[in-house]
Amino acid sequence: MRILLTAILVATFSQTTLAALLVDDFSVGPTTVTRNGAALAQSQTGLDPSRVLGGARHFEFDGNGADVQTATIGGGTLQLTPTPMPVGNSLAYLDLTWGSDSSPLGLDLTSLGANRFHIDLLSGSRPGLVIGSPGGGRSSRNPDSNGDVFFTELSGSADLANVSWIRLSTVRSSGYKIGSLSIVPEPATLWLGMAAAAVAVHVRLKYVCLAIHLRLATKMGTVKLPLATLLLYGFISNILGETKT
Repeated sequence: MRILLTAILVATFSQTTLAALLVDDFSVGPTTVTRNGAALAQSQTGLDPSRVLGGARHFEFDGNGADVQTATIGGGTLQLTPTPMPVGNSLAYLDLTWGSDSSPLGLDLTSLGANRFHIDLLSGSRPGLVIGSPGGGRSSRNPDSNGDVFFTELSGSADLANVSWIRLSTVRSSGYKIGSLSIVPEPATLWLGMAAAAVAVHVRLKYVCLAIHLRLATKMGTVKLPLATLLLYGFISNILGETKT
């Protein structure tokens, strides 16, 4: 019984308390942003902050690459597509940013129990990841083959304890499709949290069972002490490991 309850707890806890922090899963605010020739900057605001960090996205195409470049968000994906030209450049250049210097995220990556960003790469080339902090600090890194960017591998001067913005930066890309961008807990932190929760629930479960037992015993007249006294004793005994089961 204890093993079953612990397994249920671990499964539930791993899906909630220590879930990855979502930057964007591209499930809300479906849109298509297309650059035709000239550079283009465009923002989306008022988005669900539980699905889009900070509740806003900012698209910026510079003047390089193919004349026609399209970013499409919808159905849980971001797709970047440059339109091939008979002559000239057929590559894509896009910065997609969450937060800004003027509207900072104020995100403390050091307090989340996380150790990396994860890009769900579905197809195509890999965009780089850049973060910025107040005072002009910037750090960047290209993701590995699994789509991970570990904090310890970031290069630059950004303050991880005060991140203003997060950016996917695409340069000379033939295009890609991404499922999500998230901040992921390190395994050691995840298991430590689950273990602590399992112990806490186990103690509480024993306490509740003892309370039920003592209440029934009191009603039957087999216990003479006040119920509150017995419950307090039972709770302390459980913590000290003295209660018999």
